Amino acid sequence: MKALGLEATMPSFLDDRRQFSAKEANESRCITKIRWVVEAANRRLKQFKEIINHTEIIDGFPIMTKDDLGDLTFGVFQLKRARSYAEERCSTTNLTSDVAYSVHRCKIIPNLIRIPTQSAHSNRVTYHPTIHFTDQAILGWWCDCFTGARFLGCCSHTASAI
Repeated sequence: MKALGLEATMPSFLDDRRQFSAKEANESRCITKIRWVVEAANRRLKQFKEIINHTEIIDGFPIMTKDDLGDLTFGVFQLKRARSYAEERCSTTNLTSDVAYSVHRCKIIPNLIRIPTQSAHSNRVTYHPTIHFTDQAILGWWCDCFTGARFLGCCSHTASAI
């Protein structure tokens, strides 16, 4: 691990002392913070499982009109960007056929899905719009992009996934 530039450290034990020295306390605190960040990221990743056969989700997803989508987005901009995201995904402007999206389903809540979507501005960034739905309506959504967690409307990534 030292060849990779990593320093492996284990938290200290108090033994027969009442308190850590300042240096030991700071090292222990740093180790705990780093471990918590890593474990939190792993916990989030493991809650969703990629679905190969999307027919079960598609059958349970609500059928929406263009007006319904307009009500979700509160505007035309997100709908236009959603179309361009879908066109990028299938490499054509003819969107009459299926668009290949990778869909991940939550292991705990079966009607909660997440669709990884690559950013239009940066090739290295992938956003994860998350949608909670029933067969009648979309209950809620959230995306980890800058505008995805707003209270009114949804971002273009979420609109594209819907």
